Amino acid sequence: YGRVGQLPLAVALGAWTLVYSFARGDPAPLHYLPLLNPLELGQALALVTLARWAWREAAQRPAPWHGRGVALLSFVALNGLIARAFHVFGGVRFDLAALWTSPGYQATVSIVWAAAALAVMVTATRLQRRGPWMFGSALLAAVVVKLFLVDLAGLGTVARILSFVVVGLLMLLIGYLSPLPPRAPEAPAR
Repeated sequence: YGRVGQLPLAVALGAWTLVYSFARGDPAPLHYLPLLNPLELGQALALVTLARWAWREAAQRPAPWHGRGVALLSFVALNGLIARAFHVFGGVRFDLAALWTSPGYQATVSIVWAAAALAVMVTATRLQRRGPWMFGSALLAAVVVKLFLVDLAGLGTVARILSFVVVGLLMLLIGYLSPLPPRAPEAPAR
């Protein structure tokens, strides 16, 4: 059960988290509070469970796709949380077209992605792991591309200035706190 039986449960839990990342998540009759509503609490519990499962699996046998899958699923769930928060508090319809044209949503996504890149890169530097650091730098590159192609093209002045300034400050912080970890030493040839 420890190896074979948990995989279908992990896949089902991951699929549920993925599907409900794109759901409106109306908590009626409760008030909506980001991170403290039934959907986000359920997703957080599911992601913690999947992360524990992935760490346990990685300790028994190398399976790098487990951790990467949980990280990607967490990223998708985080974007769903941002979309739901803007739907409730910003009065933006919960569909792709309305969210895409919302300046506040686009600026927040840029800032949250840059903050996520900061967290990943600083953690990778502390742990001396080059792979996650490269993932964080790819996410930061995606933020820069998004800033120039999406935010610069269609945002209002205040949202554009705010997203550029905050992302720029986070990039400076990344440069200071998170240098590229050294390569792992190669095994000597026999």
